[in-house]
Amino acid sequence: MSLFAKVSSARVAMRSALLSTTLISTLRAALPATVIPVRTATKKAAGSRTSMRDSAGRRLGVKKQDGTLVKIGDIIVRQRGTRFFPGENCKIGRDHTIYAVEPGYVRIYLDPFHPKRRLIGVALEEHLLLPTPHFAPRVRRFGYAPIERAVDAQAEEARMLKQEALQLPEQLAAEAAKRAQDAARQSVLALQIVAFVELPAEEQTLAGARLLAIENQLRNGRAIADAQSITSFDYHFDIRHEARRAGIAPEETERLSQQYQEMASKVDAAVSFHSLTFDLIPHMSATDMEAAKAQLVEQLRACVKTKKALSKDIDAAVVFSAEERALLKRDYLSEGIAGSVKVFNKDTRKVEVIDAAKLGFVPTL
Repeated sequence: MSLFAKVSSARVAMRSALLSTTLISTLRAALPATVIPVRTATKKAAGSRTSMRDSAGRRLGVKKQDGTLVKIGDIIVRQRGTRFFPGENCKIGRDHTIYAVEPGYVRIYLDPFHPKRRLIGVALEEHLLLPTPHFAPRVRRFGYAPIERAVDAQAEEARMLKQEALQLPEQLAAEAAKRAQDAARQSVLALQIVAFVELPAEEQTLAGARLLAIENQLRNGRAIADAQSITSFDYHFDIRHEARRAGIAPEETERLSQQYQEMASKVDAAVSFHSLTFDLIPHMSATDMEAAKAQLVEQLRACVKTKKALSKDIDAAVVFSAEERALLKRDYLSEGIAGSVKVFNKDTRKVEVIDAAKLGFVPTL
């Protein structure tokens, strides 16, 4: 290292030391004579709660007790969850509030169709109890103001829920298909009845409608006698109702009823329905039918055939109803069982232990 470089380094060091000394002196002159040290916080302080109050209560509970008179829109219960379910003439809001949609009296009750639910409904009259019997007629409503404007009346009649509106096209299509199917079946029956009994041309269509109604009743599990009686009652009721609406004279209504009754007697005495295929068959009296049933049962007990052959014999017999046919198949087409079996006795309403041989089980070949 040269002499000149050593001298330059010494000068730089001396100059830096001089500046530092001068700066320190200047700072000391500017500061006050007494300096007090202050210790600052090293952790953030937590906030304090200024209000110790809770939120206001929601005022839940039963607002209208059983038997209380309510108007449309009155709140009966405010709740969280469905501790109570809406019953007759009540609805439930999205916050589970149950309110009345008809004026009447509050009823808190249980429904046999929903045994685990407590329901709240509104009875339209003070002496009525809920639930309304399943097949009871609807209670008439009074106190309504008539809608004078035709447009408003049509809008009220057409008012429906969104779910009903979405299902309406499918429902109308199904009803139209059912009407077309019934009309085709009625035409077939009207043509077939001529082969069993002579009827005037104007009575064939009416006879086809009667046979169609009887067939529908049979498909629903009715006996032939009950189906015929119900069909006659429905026709007489409808003709009287239509006469009152159209202003037909009572004499004309009586004449139509008498004419229908005569036609129904001819048809019922001439034809019946096969209980399995629902085809028209010649009518058999009650005595002849019971004798035929007894003869067929004796033949079933005496013969030993395969299960398939016995099933065909039972289905081919037109004298048995659907229930009787099912009982025969249960007795004669069951598997062979050794020993004793348990059988429910309908007369005593008890389960009895009977020897399997006494039940008439036919061995499978």
